[in-house]
Amino acid sequence: MKKLNTFIVSGLLAIMFIRIVLMISVATDTYDEMDYLRTGWYLAQHHNWNTESTIRHPSLSFYLHGIVLNNFHFSSWDQRLFWARFILALFSLILGFYIYRFAKSLYGQKAGLLAVALFSLSPNIIAHSGLITTDILLGCFMMCAIYTSWRLRESKKPFKKVLLVGIFMGLALLSKFTAVMMLVIMFLLVLAETFFFGKKFRLLPYIFTVIIGLFILNAGYSFKGTFEKTDSKMLRSSLFTNLNKTPILRLLPEPYIIGFDRQQYINEIGHPAFLDGKYSYSGWWYYFPKAFFYKEPLPLILMIFLFLLFFRQVYKKEYLSGYVYLALPVIVLCIINCFLNKNNAGYRYLLPVFPFIFVFISGLAELKIKHFKPALILLLAWFAVDSALAHPYYIAYFNEIAGGAKNGYKHLVDSNLDWGQDRNLVIKETEGKQIIFNPRIPVAGNIVINANNLQDVFKIRKTHRWLKFFKPSGNIGYSWLVYDLKIEDFENLVKEYPQDSYARYCLGSACSVAGRNSEALEQFAQSIKLNPEDPYVYNSLGQLRFFMGNIADAERQYLTAVKKDELLPDSYQNLAELYGKTGRQAKQKEFQKRYNVYRALDAMAFKTPVTVSYFSDKVSREPENPVYHNNLGFAYIKEGGVDKAIAEFSKALELDPYQLDYYANLVYAYNEKGDLAKAKELMQLYLKYQGTAKIKTAYFIQYGEDKVVLDSILLLPVLN
Repeated sequence: MKKLNTFIVSGLLAIMFIRIVLMISVATDTYDEMDYLRTGWYLAQHHNWNTESTIRHPSLSFYLHGIVLNNFHFSSWDQRLFWARFILALFSLILGFYIYRFAKSLYGQKAGLLAVALFSLSPNIIAHSGLITTDILLGCFMMCAIYTSWRLRESKKPFKKVLLVGIFMGLALLSKFTAVMMLVIMFLLVLAETFFFGKKFRLLPYIFTVIIGLFILNAGYSFKGTFEKTDSKMLRSSLFTNLNKTPILRLLPEPYIIGFDRQQYINEIGHPAFLDGKYSYSGWWYYFPKAFFYKEPLPLILMIFLFLLFFRQVYKKEYLSGYVYLALPVIVLCIINCFLNKNNAGYRYLLPVFPFIFVFISGLAELKIKHFKPALILLLAWFAVDSALAHPYYIAYFNEIAGGAKNGYKHLVDSNLDWGQDRNLVIKETEGKQIIFNPRIPVAGNIVINANNLQDVFKIRKTHRWLKFFKPSGNIGYSWLVYDLKIEDFENLVKEYPQDSYARYCLGSACSVAGRNSEALEQFAQSIKLNPEDPYVYNSLGQLRFFMGNIADAERQYLTAVKKDELLPDSYQNLAELYGKTGRQAKQKEFQKRYNVYRALDAMAFKTPVTVSYFSDKVSREPENPVYHNNLGFAYIKEGGVDKAIAEFSKALELDPYQLDYYANLVYAYNEKGDLAKAKELMQLYLKYQGTAKIKTAYFIQYGEDKVVLDSILLLPVLN
């Protein structure tokens, strides 16, 4: 029987691994992976954390593929990526083995088999096991540490427990910054042993465990900067700025502190997020619960419900310690992500809790209720079929509640659906066809657009909202949507919504692009009549008039668009182009400058008044705040005071020499003044410091041509 169980577990994990390998052989690198791959190569070559990319997350995953793969030659980065993914995927097998051991030790053989089956069939686990990211790696070492701590809780050799748990804790800390919660979890387990199980409060083993974990963490960074005080000017987050006032950070290596600080800063100020048609920079507490009900297979959700329903029948007193050790990681991680984190970048942040959930509910296998076993087998079969049908598009998996993968884009995007994994598939499917990719204005034709662009999650302006009027005719890998639109579709839209100014604008734009100018003019006129405040209509009408040769009217329409929306950058760019082509160089220069300024202001996620009086008041109240000096300089640029802008940018740089953006703003200001030598000198410094680990930059998301600045620092364009 033991051999049979071993064979089943090995078979389930082997099939899972084969599916992972098949997936990674076709999935394009996701948005972060190629950067991580090159960082692993760089660290293996130089063993130095002096670049920004080397501190984005802890170094273990970089070492795992960087050091190993540097002993081999690869014909391309894509080939190297495949083998890097292969190496990281091996840790999913280790995780599966520990899941089996935990469930078997807690409940019995059947439960062990059920737990590993749930793990090996999970589309979300498979999706992220094949990427060189950190979520599965963290889950692996968390499970190893928690299981070992539980298994050896009665051991008469406490040194063995302390050593093993400390090693696994250290590896977890080297996997992902959020592993710091392990320090809290392990301490709560010490308290649980005292209050739940009546054991003597013993803090010393916990302290030694933490010491071992911290030793491994520091060793992973060659003790760089350990026991030294970090310059507070290098830090951005409130948490680490305050912690730096205490000795606690001296126990950590400096690259780890700086990297963690950068990630914590994002957690504090937020990240663009999309959920069911809503947008947020600060997230929602219910983001992860909702994502759970969209992204997890229905049979798993039903099994969790059944476990809770029949908990009394499953429960035995000897299970209590296991339940405590399983529940605490789940509770702590869920609280952190739902209530203490503004970064709703993806459901994957919850993945480390699922190994514990699989073990928890595997107790259903030991339940002795009439007709329950066939029901459980049926649920497991449903789970298996559901999982198989997801192949190889595991990242895009959505359950029936969400309407399946084809409707996933309506609920969640980013790493939940569209992480760049289908780019090669799109190239293959569209080769030789007349395709319009990600059109920013309403247009008829064969359109292919990725879900992130469709939902405009990484944009200030919702430039693709016009496509929401129409249903996609198909998809590519579920993360790209296909539309086959004709002018008649826009005409039908106007018939359905005759009093909707935006519908009229969409028809006018589509007609304009198609060369049906008279119809376009008519629809634009109707749109303005229905809503005279829409700047996009005036801008599009100006473009059409310019194309038709009516320069004077084009100028009037562009200027009206600017009047309706001062921050609309397209109108300034169009005016600069118009003045350039009509020989009015002074006007061209003026509006190109306005374009640079207002494009920067438009990219700000959190709008504030940008006037000299507003920021002068801020500076007078907080004269040592470099951000206010920088923003005052920006206001002077906006209002034409170049010399005063230079003085304020220089003061900001004097107060905070680690902020790279102040160099870029000074380059722009000196270029504006005409002092090209000084601009060149500062640009060389900018390029020297760019991408280095200790230098800070304003936090923004660059997605194609679009930029969303979530920081309070006003940024002028970086001039080459």
